[in-house]
Amino acid sequence: MMTFINLMMTFINFMMTFTNFMMTFTNLMMTFTNLMMTFTSLMMTFTNLMMTFNNLMMTFTNLQPYGDIRQPYDDIH
Repeated sequence: MMTFINLMMTFINFMMTFTNFMMTFTNLMMTFTNLMMTFTSLMMTFTNLMMTFNNLMMTFTNLQPYGDIRQPYDDIH
């Protein structure tokens, strides 16, 4: 009887070890996913900065020589 109980406890110990291994593997995959999401966030931040720089360049390109707001006396010669 003790041998059967010992065998059952060994099997339960093996299943707990396997469960621990699977939880470790899941934790590693979640860490890898978190790293990829961080890298994606950094790339989106870099893209946002480039779009801001592009918007600034387009703003300066679109400016008129005398400014965007014309005064009433600009047409008087």
